[in-house]
This record gives sequence, C-alpha cells and structure tokens, in this order.
Amino acid sequence: LEPTGKLRDAMQQIQSNHLDFRMKDTCPRNSEDMQYLFDTFDQMADEIEASREKDKKMYQAEMDNLRLQVNPHMLLNSLNTIYSLAQMKKFEAIQEYALHLVDYFRYALRRNDNLVRVAQELQFIKTYIEIQKIRYPGALVYVYAVDPECEKALVPPLLIQNFVENAVKYAVKPGKVTEILLNVKRVEDRLHISVTDTGAGMKPEIQQRLA
Repeated sequence: LEPTGKLRDAMQQIQSNHLDFRMKDTCPRNSEDMQYLFDTFDQMADEIEASREKDKKMYQAEMDNLRLQVNPHMLLNSLNTIYSLAQMKKFEAIQEYALHLVDYFRYALRRNDNLVRVAQELQFIKTYIEIQKIRYPGALVYVYAVDPECEKALVPPLLIQNFVENAVKYAVKPGKVTEILLNVKRVEDRLHISVTDTGAGMKPEIQQRLA
C-alpha cells in the first residue's frame, strides 16, 4: 500500500497548486505497474503545468490588448480636449488636465502587475473621473461606496475602470447631470462590484434579448 499512499500524496500536492512536484524526484523504482502509474502521473502533471503557463500567457496577451484599446482612444480624446481648452485660453484647466493624464497613463501602461489592489484601481478611477469632469463640465457626478475590508482585495487592472468608462461613454450627456455609482462589498467569500448610472439605460427590446 505504500506506493498507493505516495500516489495519493502526490495528487494532493498538485491540488495544493504545487505544480512542479514530480514523483520521479521522490520515489525509488517500484513494480512495473506502479512505475507506470507514477510515470503517467508525472506526464499529467507536466501537461497541467504547461496548460497553466499557456493560460497565463493568454491572460497577459488579453491584458496587453486591452491596454492597446484603451490608450489610443483616451489619447485622441485628450488631445482634442486640450486643443479646445487652449482655444478658450483655460490654461489652469490644461495644467490640471495634463497632471491627471500623466497619472492615468502611468497606471494604464503598467505591464508588470497582473493583479492590483482594489484601492489602487479606485484611485485610478478617480483620476479618470477627474479627466472626464474637465471634458464634461457640470455633467458628471461620481459616487462610490467601498467596504474598507475590500480595499486590499486583488483584481485585474482596468477591470472596474472599463465598466466606469462605458458608463461615461454611453450615459453622460452634455447639459444633463449624470450620476455614476460604484459599490464594492464582500458577500460571504466573494467580491461584489457594481457600476450603475442614471443615464437613459437600454431600450426594452435590448433588455429582453439579454434576459
């Protein structure tokens, strides 16, 4: 029964996310049948580890693609805004806008962090909102409620910001005050994040299709 116990322990190692564990490193030669099981286990462990690495690379590629989508769009809008402010000779607004823009791109272009704390993402969203307030004077109100215990939770960068950006893109209209509401709370062992706005919303027929 000893080889069977070792096989069970090896499976527990993989379940505990120790993907580099291999039986060939810990077990002497056994019977032909047991050795076949051990070799098969190591082969499966190799495939699991390779699959995990592939998933990581795909995730990183998706994040890089997301950055490429966000930055040119934001940059073009920002250049147009700065040009308009310059025409109106609002130089203090240009200075404020430029400072927020530096903070925005410093965060958005970071490539080393696959996960960030909720508090960092919220600070980035505040920077983004301040930029949009300059673009849409008097048209945007941002309200958020975050449980203090959630601020250290880890999320993919730009995850929450993209929903806030969609709210700005589709809900905010010049001449009308729109509220964007962000809530982050913990429900049991899950992080619940909601982004809502007071815009026009979706047409009933679209809602029915999504239901």
